[in-house]
Amino acid sequence: MSIAQPGGIAPAALSRHTVAQLASGGFLLLAGALFATPFLLNTRAQENDVFFGILFLAPLISLLGSLLYLVALRRLGLSILPLLSLLVINVAALTGWLWIPISMPQRFALIAALQAADAVLLFIVGALLAGARGLSGPWAMALVLALVAGAALAVIYYFFGGQFLAFGETSSSLPPYLNETALLATLALAIVVYVFGWFWSRER
Repeated sequence: MSIAQPGGIAPAALSRHTVAQLASGGFLLLAGALFATPFLLNTRAQENDVFFGILFLAPLISLLGSLLYLVALRRLGLSILPLLSLLVINVAALTGWLWIPISMPQRFALIAALQAADAVLLFIVGALLAGARGLSGPWAMALVLALVAGAALAVIYYFFGGQFLAFGETSSSLPPYLNETALLATLALAIVVYVFGWFWSRER
């Protein structure tokens, strides 16, 4: 079964809006995965209350990104059945904090890993679909925009994310946690990525 719809809504080329959606959706997917990385980098993060907000905010950011990305894939020609399958997988992956047993070892690390795997899956499907439609160039441009913005956010998150200082510490031994600065940077970069995706692509 092909993931591409043989006719109908699939355009001959990616519209500016679709490229912008792919770029901004991909960036938000990366942002959500990035914000969950403290649970992968340091097991002590799951013992500190300041990190618990990540369990709710990071999946929400990834969910918004995945919805934008899936809508763009639909415009690109993704057929209904694969779209619905991806949507189910996506929701399951991003709600791991609800269904993964509390007693499971490394529960928080598994939740973070599921977010990252979800982003990778959507990027792979996007690459395959764009290749099948002969639109690898515009898709790659959207991916580059998402990656560049994701790298910029990683730098901002590292230097300006929340820092928890344990008693006696002068520099934090834990990774940064999600704070207002990181959230505002995410919003600003998502807008910038969308605008760049819009103006750098061309209607054909």
